[in-house]
Amino acid sequence: MNFLLDIDCLDSIRSYADKINVFSVLRMEHNEIRHSNMLAWLLDPSEKHGLGSDFLRHFLNDVISNNKEVLNSGNIDLASLLLKNIDDFTVFREKFRIDILLVSANAKQLIAIENKVGARQSDDQLITYRERLNDEYAGYEKLLLFLTPTKEEPEDEEWIKVTYRSVLYACEHAADRKDIKSETRMLLSNYIEILKRYIMNENEEIERLCREIYRKHRSALDLIYEYRPDNSLIVFERVCDMLAKRAEEKKDIIFDPKDSVKSYIRFTTKDLEALIPRYEPIKSNGWGDGILIKYEVVNTPDTLYFQAQMTTQTDDAEEIRQKVSKIVQDHKKEFGFTRFRPGKWTAVYLRGLLDKKDIEDDPERFIEQLGKKIERLLDHDIKKFESILTENWDKV
Repeated sequence: MNFLLDIDCLDSIRSYADKINVFSVLRMEHNEIRHSNMLAWLLDPSEKHGLGSDFLRHFLNDVISNNKEVLNSGNIDLASLLLKNIDDFTVFREKFRIDILLVSANAKQLIAIENKVGARQSDDQLITYRERLNDEYAGYEKLLLFLTPTKEEPEDEEWIKVTYRSVLYACEHAADRKDIKSETRMLLSNYIEILKRYIMNENEEIERLCREIYRKHRSALDLIYEYRPDNSLIVFERVCDMLAKRAEEKKDIIFDPKDSVKSYIRFTTKDLEALIPRYEPIKSNGWGDGILIKYEVVNTPDTLYFQAQMTTQTDDAEEIRQKVSKIVQDHKKEFGFTRFRPGKWTAVYLRGLLDKKDIEDDPERFIEQLGKKIERLLDHDIKKFESILTENWDKV
């Protein structure tokens, strides 16, 4: 009630919220593919933005100035890279699955950019890309950049971590030019706003106003946020409906909606419970219901995947945990792992579902595909996982 009586407090942020931004219209604030498309366009000297190689040069200047020690010991001549004519770089998107690849056949130089917005690198991903580039471009000088707004470090030490601050630096320099097209200036202005607000979280006035409103009306705003009609909620409701229907009709799974939240939709199967019986629950351990392994559909704003999650319930369960871990270690590729590192909370089976970004482009098709993925999980993948556990249970 207090929030409704003080609804005028929102006027202070309405000017920011009502501002039209083409990238917000396209819902690309956290969309890695669209950020990569924008960057590839800006980095390409031959594109129609009218910047020539200016954006590329300022981007490289900032990357090099912030990574001198690392780059000086690398395998590229930095002075040559900056002093040579870089207008002849050809820009590729998704070549060899690398987000952005710039190649100069004349200078025998290449720049690879692996962009991570709302996603993490896969096991050996960067090593695989580097080895492919070494095969395809033998004799080329290579600058390998791992671009991320987070604190994540590249798993392959040959890649240099670069933050979005270098992108922002190049955008602001380009936007300050007097001779650029009005369309380009508008796009740069919009993109700079997106970078500051959503990627780098650098808008002090909005931050101050929002914190003040949140402090006064925390309970009401938390409730509104929890029940907002977002994509994660759509996925949550669809998966819960499917699991409830399966439990009622085929009776081969055990699903209680109260055991799930929007980010983690949990269930188990009768076959798994028959193999691994429940323990006396301890509320401070695991889920507090005596179940050692539960299936989870992990449904965060940026990711959507399936896992079998194992935890500990009592000291008596440690023997079972070790048994499961040994079976997973022996069948890690079948269970979705390159490397397997057991811990207190351990995923013992992994399967990707869908790219969460695709829901923005075609929600109806995404939900249709999700239904098919869940059906396959229930009819095939889970049964295979449980079959391997059962076949090897007495052998370990």
